[in-house]
Amino acid sequence: MIRPLSPIRRWTAAVLASVAWSLTLGLAALLVFAYAFPQDLLRRNQPYATLVVVSFFGRVLTFHIGLALSAAAIAAILLRRKKLLLVAGSMSLVCLLPTLQSLLPNHVPPTAGPRLRVMSMNLKFTQAHADLVDRQILQYKPDVLALEDYTPISQNAIETSTGNTYPYRQFYFNYKQGLAIYSRLPFVEKPTSTFTITRRQMRAVILFNGRPLVIYVEHPFSPRSMRRILNNRMATLDLAGQVSREKFPVIAAGDFNFNETTPNEAALKLVGLADGFETAGHGRGSTWPVEPRWKQWLPGVRIDHIFFSRQLTCSWFAVGQYDGSDHLPIIADIAIRN
Repeated sequence: MIRPLSPIRRWTAAVLASVAWSLTLGLAALLVFAYAFPQDLLRRNQPYATLVVVSFFGRVLTFHIGLALSAAAIAAILLRRKKLLLVAGSMSLVCLLPTLQSLLPNHVPPTAGPRLRVMSMNLKFTQAHADLVDRQILQYKPDVLALEDYTPISQNAIETSTGNTYPYRQFYFNYKQGLAIYSRLPFVEKPTSTFTITRRQMRAVILFNGRPLVIYVEHPFSPRSMRRILNNRMATLDLAGQVSREKFPVIAAGDFNFNETTPNEAALKLVGLADGFETAGHGRGSTWPVEPRWKQWLPGVRIDHIFFSRQLTCSWFAVGQYDGSDHLPIIADIAIRN
């Protein structure tokens, strides 16, 4: 026989259930809004811009919202609230399902010819661990290095350790926001740099397997303000336009400061780019934040990407180890699609 709860316990249970319901309904409303809100990467007017910010973070934090809803579902079980369990549990499953699916094996398309190993690293402009950076480069032996937050300190460390491994290189210093590309393969066009109020990009064309291949190194602005979020959207739209006009296959690598749930990534997929991690990665693939080191235990986000055009595919993808930055490096083997 189940003993009835005392008045104090009934009151406590009612309060906890009310909090859990408020949390569940609030987060559910945020998710519905984030994914139902119409996306126009060109619009910057108010109040649209404010709503863009709400939608952006609702999408980026979908996994984290799923964890919070899971906690509400557990509370519903303990409090014996069936309706709460149904709502919170089903919403959490929707949020966490993509992560659960990422644990399943990928069916990588067959490739033809050699592979090109591309490594992207945000070095963080305060980088003070050159030995850790060098260790990652020596471990993975990339053919092409795409570097963000590149500084003269980074240049000295990398070129000292790699020597003549990368005879083809181009870099651009812009205070704390430099970019660089290092390649074992020759450039067939002079690399170009674009640094404007909305763009931070390098473009190079290398010769891979006897064919020209376009490499973009990208570092759109981080979402630390409404203006930066809007500028990131503009940069993404500009990149999508560039990719659609390219005559050769494209690889775009870097710290994009958006994750896979955003309209930014959707815009790149619309012009034929695929996500290397989604093709050959495993798990959540979070790359940020990991500095200070205790943050590596938090459920981070995947904002560093290697995209490639439809003529190519990714046969292997990995997230590297801590290299002294607040980002983890990413590595992908790219090849011609068979």
